[in-house]
Amino acid sequence: MNKVLRFLILAALLLGLLSSTSAPPAKAQTAFSCTDVTEIPQLECEALVALHASTNGGGWTNSTNWLVTITPSNWYGVTVSGGHVTVLNLGWNNRLVGTLPPDLGNLSRLEYLSIYSNDYLTGSIPSELGNLSHLYYLRLYDNRLTGSIPASLGSLSGLLTLDLISNQLSGSIPAELGNLGSLNDLKLSYNQLSGPIPPELGNLSSLNTLYLGYNQLSGTIPPELGNLSNLKTLFLESNQLSGSIPPELGNFSNLEGMFLSHNQLSGAIPPELGNLSNMRILSIQNNRLSGSIPPALENLDKVFSLKLSNNLLSGSIPPELANMALLQTLYLDHNQLSGSIPPALCNHKMFEYLYLNNNQLSGSIPPELGSVSFLRDLRLSNNQLSGSIPAELGNLHVQWLYLDGNQLSGSIPSTLGNLSVLTYLYLNDNQLSGSIPATLGDATNLNYLYLNDNQLSGSIPSTLGNLSYLNSLYLDDNQLSGDIPAELGNLGDLQFLRLNNNQLSGAVPESFINLTDLYANPSDGLYGLDLDYNALTVPAGYPVAGNPLQEFLLGKDPDWHLRQALAVVIGSGGGEMTSLDGTVAVVVPPGAVGDHTTFTFTPQPRPNFSTGKLTFANNSFLLTAVDGLGNPVTTFAQPVTVIIRYDEAALGLPEVSLKLYYWEGAASAWLDAATTCDPVGEYTRDLEGNMFSLEICHLSEFAVLSGASRVFLPAVLR
Repeated sequence: MNKVLRFLILAALLLGLLSSTSAPPAKAQTAFSCTDVTEIPQLECEALVALHASTNGGGWTNSTNWLVTITPSNWYGVTVSGGHVTVLNLGWNNRLVGTLPPDLGNLSRLEYLSIYSNDYLTGSIPSELGNLSHLYYLRLYDNRLTGSIPASLGSLSGLLTLDLISNQLSGSIPAELGNLGSLNDLKLSYNQLSGPIPPELGNLSSLNTLYLGYNQLSGTIPPELGNLSNLKTLFLESNQLSGSIPPELGNFSNLEGMFLSHNQLSGAIPPELGNLSNMRILSIQNNRLSGSIPPALENLDKVFSLKLSNNLLSGSIPPELANMALLQTLYLDHNQLSGSIPPALCNHKMFEYLYLNNNQLSGSIPPELGSVSFLRDLRLSNNQLSGSIPAELGNLHVQWLYLDGNQLSGSIPSTLGNLSVLTYLYLNDNQLSGSIPATLGDATNLNYLYLNDNQLSGSIPSTLGNLSYLNSLYLDDNQLSGDIPAELGNLGDLQFLRLNNNQLSGAVPESFINLTDLYANPSDGLYGLDLDYNALTVPAGYPVAGNPLQEFLLGKDPDWHLRQALAVVIGSGGGEMTSLDGTVAVVVPPGAVGDHTTFTFTPQPRPNFSTGKLTFANNSFLLTAVDGLGNPVTTFAQPVTVIIRYDEAALGLPEVSLKLYYWEGAASAWLDAATTCDPVGEYTRDLEGNMFSLEICHLSEFAVLSGASRVFLPAVLR
């Protein structure tokens, strides 16, 4: 193919791409003369023709009879009364393309103008619309209009509705709009308006709805808005408003919805808001409000949604909130609230959504919560709640149950298996103990089950294999033991399985080959599966077929072997064990232990240790032993030698500074492992072979550190 031909083909493709992403092409306009039109004044006819021409009328979805008959009253969307155009309603998504002509200002008797939801209607709002002195309704919402709102619209003294929502309008709100004394609805949301809210809007005594949300408005909320005695909805959310909430907003005797969320408001919640006797929704979340929650809010007995989350509120939760008889949604999360959960609040039978998470609440979870029969979403995460999980929670019909990040203890109630519609169960990051109830397998709608970072023990129930919708199963950082149930291989929707940092043993179930939806990341390999820091083996029957799971289990993931525990039986005749990566060897001399003693070597993760511990880069390991009867072995009849092989290139410090340290829990400190023996042991070093050894006399968690400072080291064991 010659260069000219290739160029022509490429040009054609580019033109095709550009035409597919641009506005619809304009169609040729039919010539039309208004001289033959007698039904309306020629000037009004010419205004309609100008609109048709400037917005590609030939391409409208519905342009019935436009420029076809000389009777405009038969044209789609046009109403004629008394010899004048009184209504121009071109409907929803009529594919107007172009701009609104200033000629529309010549429709002198127009009462209703509605042109909305047109993706390619652009340009500014003609200031000439301010000449339409008879206009009652102006609806230009959901287009792509730009520029500022004409101040001339403030002269439309009879206007009842001004709806400019969802455009790209900018600039400030004209103070002249405060002259629209008859206005019922002012809707300017979802634009790019900036500057302050004009206090003159407080003059709109007939206003029912004020929608200014989702703009870039700044400054304070004018207290003059409290004069709007007929207002039913105040929508100011998602701006940049600052300062305090004016107490004058408590004057809205007819207000049903107040939306001030997602601003920068500060100060206290005015108790005067308790005067809003007709309020249905009060949303002031995501601000910087401080102080306590006013008990006066109990007077809002018609409110069904109260959202105060993501502020700086402090103090206790007022029990008076239980008196809000119709309350269904209560968001108090992400504040600084303290004290206990009021039992009276838990007796509220209408709750559907109760968010108390991310506060400083303490005490126990009231069992009375189990009687809130309509509750669908309960979130108590990240507080300081203690005690056990009430078994009564199994009586709920919740879909979301978040109790994570507290200090809850005791066992997981078996009654939670009764939660037949439960999809999210978060119990992680607590102090729960005991076994995982087999009944959780009855909660068959579960999508997410998080039990990690507790003290759970025993085996993993095979019944969890019944949770066919499960997306994530997190059981990591517990004390679970025994085999991994083969039934987990039935979880075909599973994307994340975390079983790491337990005491699991046996072979990885061959059924795991069925977990084809486990999340895989090109850079991290099989990211959705973590079996690290257990005593697991790889089944011999796994073939290599390019499957990410197969490759992971067969050790093609470079971290797999590094992080596996190793168990070796050593008898009275002595023996040795070497870590799977070859960096640590343990030599047990004859007579040091009795027969059938099992030593287990477990590389430790990179943990966030408790106070006094350091974080290491895979330079620490746990060495444990049990005798033939399963009893712990902590000391030896003769010293045991530990040999460390290190990567000299990773050090960045003298080799002779490397030492073996052990964790002394009583002292909450890392101590030189040489001191485990009496007399103190001595280090033997082979600098050319990049290794050193030390005799130890009892078992612990060990770490390779710099003896000079006991500081963090790179991964020197790798």
